[in-house]
Amino acid sequence: MRLLLPPSRGVAAETAHASRLAEWMTDWLGAPCAVDVAPNYANVGQAVVDATHDVVWAPPLICGHVAGHVRSILTAVRG
Repeated sequence: MRLLLPPSRGVAAETAHASRLAEWMTDWLGAPCAVDVAPNYANVGQAVVDATHDVVWAPPLICGHVAGHVRSILTAVRG
């Protein structure tokens, strides 16, 4: 499985987080998982359109722009 994260805290900080997340997901799922960090938000949207990753974590604005290109969108709503 491949997951793409946005550069919300900066690419360097997210890359460190991505490495730990990939290790945890691999252990949890029992299958290899790769976690990448997009260099910018435009790349997040393009990754969805190009289907380069199995899961893309995207902010609401990007989700709205790519809604017609995906099978499903999961949303989390903060109370």
